[in-house]
Amino acid sequence: MKKADYRFYELPPDIPILALLGEKWEVVYGTDELHFHNYLEIGYCYYGDGKIVFGDREERYGAGTITIIQRNVPHRTVADSVKIQKWEYLFVDTDAIIRDFFKDRPDYSANVKKRLETIAMVLPKEKNSEIKADVVGVLQEMRNKGEFYRYIAKTSMFKLLLECIRLEAGEDQNEGRIVPNADSLEYLKKVLSYIEIHYKEDIKMKDLISFCGLSETHLRRIFQEYVNESPMNYLNLYRIDKSCELLSKTNEVVEEIAKRVGFSTSSTYMRNFKKITGKAPHQWRKAVRENPQNVSSYQSSILKGW
Repeated sequence: MKKADYRFYELPPDIPILALLGEKWEVVYGTDELHFHNYLEIGYCYYGDGKIVFGDREERYGAGTITIIQRNVPHRTVADSVKIQKWEYLFVDTDAIIRDFFKDRPDYSANVKKRLETIAMVLPKEKNSEIKADVVGVLQEMRNKGEFYRYIAKTSMFKLLLECIRLEAGEDQNEGRIVPNADSLEYLKKVLSYIEIHYKEDIKMKDLISFCGLSETHLRRIFQEYVNESPMNYLNLYRIDKSCELLSKTNEVVEEIAKRVGFSTSSTYMRNFKKITGKAPHQWRKAVRENPQNVSSYQSSILKGW
């Protein structure tokens, strides 16, 4: 059974979109393990051929393919041959995008967020004409950083997300849509989503067991097989992830941040933070603020792939 790496990405503080662009993504694909992310991933293939693997399910890709993969969906890219291929990627905080555009319509916001949670697509060139201009447009805005680029990118991304929902609801919704058919992946995604919602609470192993309906042994085995971590270790990892957002974007004291992300004591928080990132919280905050463009400052400690 392949392990699934958890890849945390820290988004820029001034826009809920991270773009992975340029020569770094012109590589031979297929050497990375199964992995999943903390944000929605949108990928655009400029050239190359291969398959996107979702657990035990595979979908073909080629030049012009667009992938829309929701957070917590394990997947990997495998090229047909050992040749350079080019992809570029966008990682998107969909909740932030939707919240900004539906400030006065919480009913719309909740509905759109719920529908986005189910989306995972591999769209070949002939099936993505509705969204290609938006995907390429956001990539270019994030690359060029022209005047008003943040606003243009956010607006285009909002339109793109709504178009994805339309595609998912259309007559061809089963074509190109990935629904992992392994029960283990479904249970994994369910528990990961539960942790995302309840991480601030005093979650115990018994809460996860009760929620998913599995035995403790079975749940531990699924996490070990796919995430290479125990459920509670993953919970700590996710809490540290959220605390990094607060450290970089607020001036809250460390003790308050520890409470906000679910740690019972600040000493427990600081011990876990240093174990995962290699730095104390105040050192990490200082490093990020001195070089805010260095989004890999945290990734390098827990990102097992790139």
